[in-house]
Amino acid sequence: MTTSHLTNGNGNGNVNGNGHGHAAKDSSRYWIKPYVPNQGESFEDAKARFATLIRDEDVAHWHEHGYVIIERFLSPEEMEGINEGVHQHMPTSDEIARRELVFGGLMGTSSRNMKGSSAAAVRYDFPYDSDALNNLAMHPFLLAFAERLAETDDLALSLGHLGEYDQALHSDYSNNSLVIPQESKRWIDIPMIVYLTDVTPDLGPTYVVSQTHTEPRKLMEDGFRHHTRQDFPELYDVEVPALVPAGSVIIYSMRTFHRGSAMTADRGHRFVQFTGYHTANPEMDRFLVNADPRQRQIVGFPGVEHDYWKERGVVEAVGKRYPQMDMRPYGGGPPLASRAD
Repeated sequence: MTTSHLTNGNGNGNVNGNGHGHAAKDSSRYWIKPYVPNQGESFEDAKARFATLIRDEDVAHWHEHGYVIIERFLSPEEMEGINEGVHQHMPTSDEIARRELVFGGLMGTSSRNMKGSSAAAVRYDFPYDSDALNNLAMHPFLLAFAERLAETDDLALSLGHLGEYDQALHSDYSNNSLVIPQESKRWIDIPMIVYLTDVTPDLGPTYVVSQTHTEPRKLMEDGFRHHTRQDFPELYDVEVPALVPAGSVIIYSMRTFHRGSAMTADRGHRFVQFTGYHTANPEMDRFLVNADPRQRQIVGFPGVEHDYWKERGVVEAVGKRYPQMDMRPYGGGPPLASRAD
């Protein structure tokens, strides 16, 4: 997995595109003055400062593989405030062990707690009772990187939450988009996971699969939202874990296949901040399948004349996502169930 250091605090940075580390030669990659709202510097000026840290090879890696990891983009000063904010919401593993009766049933404030999954039970949604966490959700480096990828500054933060669990490989589009994400930048979503604690192999690392493996197989168009180890073992053979120090971020794509993994350590914790869009649900699927095209358009589904439908393959792909939907208004065919009869 390619990772890119801003710094590691002792001058030994690493950009291991070939798997071999070397000393950082670009001093601009070292930590710079954090942005503090309402302290004389505008957010746009801060974003311009942080944009100078973005390397062409980081962007190229994202385009080729569907993700890039930037290690330690957060400074020690920023991490100090973030850690304080995290523990306003989250107990440590030691606190849980000492006070199981108090913390054993902790569920956070999210309405999307995962029933039956202790690893996913605690989730707190943006905005937080912490200025440091709120500022992290809109960190100038993260927004600058997203703007570089999207090639526009017309972007908006949709959500952030603290919280992950053992999953099957998936891409995030089904939780964030009503249709299939295009390769075009015109309708781009850029999810990110910021790691607020060190991630080791036994502390539930995120696993990711390069798009060099998934795109040739057209997995976005196969109708599966989740690709299990049983059905797609070859994908799990090429997945790699994000083993990173605190203050790092993985920036990926809605087309990137990844998964959260189980916590296997006897004791420990891993805190992350996600950035993304709110989750669709089965009720929304039911509505979309049975709605008129104009009704779908009102909730954000592309209208029948939208340029989205002109890109090759999207009509068929969306039809596979919603096999009971009549795709004829969009240039496709009748529901797949009808075709099978």
